Amino acid sequence: MTLKLDWFGFAEGAVNDTRGIMTLVGFAPQFLRYKTFPAVSSLALVVLIEDDENPEPILTEGKQFTLALTLKAPDGKVILANQPALTVGEKKDVGDLPGRLNLVLQMPMTFSKPGQYTASITLQVEGSEEMVQADRVISILEE
Repeated sequence: MTLKLDWFGFAEGAVNDTRGIMTLVGFAPQFLRYKTFPAVSSLALVVLIEDDENPEPILTEGKQFTLALTLKAPDGKVILANQPALTVGEKKDVGDLPGRLNLVLQMPMTFSKPGQYTASITLQVEGSEEMVQADRVISILEE
């Protein structure tokens, strides 16, 4: 039983296409430019977690988990913190592919000044010692 981070990063938006597959707009930007500060953006943080289901799945329907998220300013100050409790939904029939959890957290983020901002996540599944942690950095530049 192992959870693996498949991808974690920023996107300008996320929607499901006509097939029900997640589609990202402006994904994985290295930087964003703003004319004035503070600048507000509604970026999406996208998290893809895989469950190898060996010998048993961890991400089963109805299982509770938490996703702790922080966003730190260049000086290390936490400017955004959120820890929603979420529930694993119904697994779609995709043959023998392992379970996968696709999460999108889109919320307003205020960048007070140019610099390197760091987003950190920690995913913990109820009743499991499995934990997934990751960090991503985005540069905020002045035009």
